[in-house]
Amino acid sequence: MLSSTTMSKQDFSTGTKSLIYVTPLVSLLLFAGNFLWLAKLQTTVNDLSRENMEILRTFGPPSDASMPESESDRIKRQSDLGFGDLFSQIAVKQLQALKATCTENQELCIEGPKGNTGPKGEKGDQGIRGANGAKGSKGDVGPRGEKGSRGDVGPKLVSVDPPQFIAKPVDAVGKQGGQAVFECKATGYPKPAIHWRKQHGVIPNRAEISPTHRHKFVINDLGLEDEGVYVCVAENVFGVAEAEARLSIVVAPVLAEVAPKKITVLPATSSISLPCKASAFPKAKISWVRRGAALPDSAVITSDGSLRILEFSEEDNGVYVCRAENEHGYAEHATDVSLYDPDDKIKHGIEAVNNTEVVINCTLCPYKGLDFYWTRPGEELPFNRSKITDCSLIISPVLMEDAGQYVCGAARKGEKSISLEEQTSLVVLGKPTITSLFPAVTHFRRGQGAEIRCSAIGPPNPEIQWLGKNKHLSGNKNDSGVLYLSNSTSDDEAVYVCVARNIFGEARRQISVIQLSEPQFVVRPPELLNASVSSTVSLHCQAEGVPKPDITWTPPCGTTPDHIKILENGTLILSGVSAWDTGIYECSATGFGKSSAKTHLIVPAIDTNWKLSDRCSGFRQSRYDKRVYYQASSSTTWTKSRFYYCPKGYHWACTSEGKEIFGDNNNWSRQHVYYGLCGWSSNRFPRYGSTRYYFRFRDSSTTNAHKHAGNYEEYQVEYSSTTSYFAGIVCIRN
Repeated sequence: MLSSTTMSKQDFSTGTKSLIYVTPLVSLLLFAGNFLWLAKLQTTVNDLSRENMEILRTFGPPSDASMPESESDRIKRQSDLGFGDLFSQIAVKQLQALKATCTENQELCIEGPKGNTGPKGEKGDQGIRGANGAKGSKGDVGPRGEKGSRGDVGPKLVSVDPPQFIAKPVDAVGKQGGQAVFECKATGYPKPAIHWRKQHGVIPNRAEISPTHRHKFVINDLGLEDEGVYVCVAENVFGVAEAEARLSIVVAPVLAEVAPKKITVLPATSSISLPCKASAFPKAKISWVRRGAALPDSAVITSDGSLRILEFSEEDNGVYVCRAENEHGYAEHATDVSLYDPDDKIKHGIEAVNNTEVVINCTLCPYKGLDFYWTRPGEELPFNRSKITDCSLIISPVLMEDAGQYVCGAARKGEKSISLEEQTSLVVLGKPTITSLFPAVTHFRRGQGAEIRCSAIGPPNPEIQWLGKNKHLSGNKNDSGVLYLSNSTSDDEAVYVCVARNIFGEARRQISVIQLSEPQFVVRPPELLNASVSSTVSLHCQAEGVPKPDITWTPPCGTTPDHIKILENGTLILSGVSAWDTGIYECSATGFGKSSAKTHLIVPAIDTNWKLSDRCSGFRQSRYDKRVYYQASSSTTWTKSRFYYCPKGYHWACTSEGKEIFGDNNNWSRQHVYYGLCGWSSNRFPRYGSTRYYFRFRDSSTTNAHKHAGNYEEYQVEYSSTTSYFAGIVCIRN
């Protein structure tokens, strides 16, 4: 299709008028030549003049380089062009020529009549894509579409946050022996963990941190060592936050440096200085007074708290009191200061701490021209631990045994007689010593009281306190050192600690307090148990008490056959029981006392034909002991291998039981065992029947013991191995 597609947009805009005249000419040529023209035009292409070939070269494909194109390459390129492309290029060239002609001579370009429409040509190749046109105006909004289906629920968003404090711990001030509480709270996701630490130290063992409320931190029984900065740490996987709080321990004043209790001022001394220093928090205020009088006009309190008196005279004699005070308490120290009187011996005391160095000053030192010495009345000065320097006695280290009197003496140089003498009492202070704890181990019965004594010495005299289960026992803080445990319960069974404490330390001794309780059965064996021959019987017995009771079993007559076993839990097992297992089995729980439980085991008898029937039905009750009965036998021959049964509710007595009841004495009474009783004629039954003497015991086959029918009941158990003259057996009511 012939068109202007191969022309630029600018060619169309500048040559619109030329096209008006060219279009009829082109249409006429197309119509006249029709298809033959096309063939002829193809032939003509080869005969184009150099000018037309120049056109082809001008509109041919661009060369990849600036080098001149060879003739063979040009011919090849031309031959490769399609017919439509050649015609378009020629038409463009001719239009350009027409445009120049029309510009010069308008008459040649007059529009002629419209020619007939020529046949539709073949569709040409798609032309080169033109440049993008200008963006069109926005169209109208289309109709709203249908609502879409609801989408799936997306994942839940979780906010993650590093820890942030919503409550920080605040500084605290605590008293010695008191309590300090810190709290902090923090938010964050995940929930932050809270823990506590101490800067430049460790958290004391007395601190309590609740496992469920770790934001709360409590320190009990505060001491000076607890002072410092404590840090609350909140931590999760996204960060760490810290908050600090300072703990200050307030301390009532404690005097650290003071003058001796008594000072003698020598006449040669122009002034004196009385030191007074104290440790306290907050800092203590130091003040001085003189009892009964005002301070001397020459008295000055220095910046370090000392009292300085210038030109000390006799009028300045008196007791001077140093007072250190803050809002939590005060401490005082008195010093008796007087001008030296040669007629008086100087006496004063000094205190020293055990295992430290002590310097005992001599107030005679200011005197010039004197020789000094030190003695200890009745004893030697501490060996290798004492020396004299500038008329002062130094003991290092001072021990508790060094306590006592020390004398500083002075004599004029060259004279042997003593002109001055000063006596000092040395008191050595130290940790207490516990001298006794009585009793070392104490036992008491449940429900009863107990008393434990603890004695200790100082100096200074210690305060004694008792601890139980790591806690102070209320009401047991005293100087006597006696611990009272009244109406004791199971909670009083523990280890108690006697603590003797003074300002220099403490001493501890512990005592075990054991609460005793009698054995009590928690599993008691049955009182009566029937068992069949050849069966297995289990008797259970368990008990508790303090101390834990031991469980033992006593079979009938105290013998333990091989078929009986006793387990560790107190159970007794009888395997393959027989008639001989019939009897009383006693379980004993032995600890703080003894408890017993008995079981009467009965293995049913096969026959009872051996029993005699007389006026007492062959079963006579003793008048000597109502528990004892005599079961008479119809046979007068004793079969040792046979087990003889007592009636239900009674058991065949053992030799030991008979000896316990009847004793080993020869006391007489007026009641025979069976002689002439129950229709017997002396020892015979019936009147002219067989003679019967011996009532046997269960273990008579080994002991040969018996009760003689013809003797009085009180008479002791007798012995005979004969199997003749068998009268029966001895039974005891259960």
